[in-house]
Amino acid sequence: MRINRNDGRSFEKTLETINSQYERQGRATVSKVEPPCRVIGWGPQRKVIFLPNPYPDFLGVWTELGSRPLFFEAKSTSEPRLANDKSHLSDNQLEAMRRWRTAGAATFLLWEMAGVVTFWTMAMIEAGLSARRSLVFEDGHQVESGTGFVFHDYLATARRFKDYL
Repeated sequence: MRINRNDGRSFEKTLETINSQYERQGRATVSKVEPPCRVIGWGPQRKVIFLPNPYPDFLGVWTELGSRPLFFEAKSTSEPRLANDKSHLSDNQLEAMRRWRTAGAATFLLWEMAGVVTFWTMAMIEAGLSARRSLVFEDGHQVESGTGFVFHDYLATARRFKDYL
């Protein structure tokens, strides 16, 4: 029996394609951040220990907006709720976003469900979590479609909210 599980890799691959196009266009340079880890031992005794991650899923520089740092978390779910817990949107992820936002980075959340992507500023995230302890997909701003391989033009949506990022 095969279990169809959404672990977000498909959405991350889509974002990597979009980010490649943004870099070609000179709009932004954005990369996926792999979680930091420490490898101990070798061979069958090898252990991988994941360390606390001080970064959201993606980071880069928003070239078309005066080379502002760009940090965002990417989530993909099959349900229209995103809870504030370890398996959805963790306290560590929120704290990393707050930290980089305070330092001046444009910080936001992109949430994909069934091929639709919504955009969330930190203020929207905080309001949703304080009201319900989870975010509701329909409360986000839908990311506009782009052209070519920019399937979801999240920078165009982010530009509309640049004063709140």
